[in-house]
Amino acid sequence: PAGRVDSFEDFTLVNPTAELLLSRSITGRYVRVRIVPGTQNFVFASELSVGTLPESDYDDGGTYRNAALGRPYAASAPYTDSTQGYANVSGAELTDGIFGATPYGTEWHPFHRSLAESDGCFRIDLDLGAVYDNLRYFSLELESNTGAGIGLPASVEYLVSVDGTSYTPAGRVDSFEDFTLVNPT
Repeated sequence: PAGRVDSFEDFTLVNPTAELLLSRSITGRYVRVRIVPGTQNFVFASELSVGTLPESDYDDGGTYRNAALGRPYAASAPYTDSTQGYANVSGAELTDGIFGATPYGTEWHPFHRSLAESDGCFRIDLDLGAVYDNLRYFSLELESNTGAGIGLPASVEYLVSVDGTSYTPAGRVDSFEDFTLVNPT
């Protein structure tokens, strides 16, 4: 694995991400991620991060904390009809803190178009375990390997709820940036 990240000051990601940074905090306990497939059959996702600001700038230098780390989630069915590592889905790939380091490894949750929800999209429902009133950052690590039929989604939408029933859109990402590894200074 590329590494485990407990805070967002350690490094930036190597793979494309659906990254959303809000200008103001929002409140929620549950996060729903709606992934609209792109032109390829597969969308591979590795790490879902939800950043909370500390209570004050003195708490941790003002860096975000990953409230999603180790938290349970439910996701659209993974594609497991393969001998590749990604077929060994544990149900922890999206919140275990392990980012994608290999093209077909166990760190990925493989979404396939044939297993999409009834609306044609993929879904991740995350329980943060408590209500947070300081949610500001959302990201989902993705893989782009079009030669293998793994492409970036058309869009990724983040929705937040206090009760797990009524969701409010936090924002949508329609373009994805490639990041390079940056060592902390």
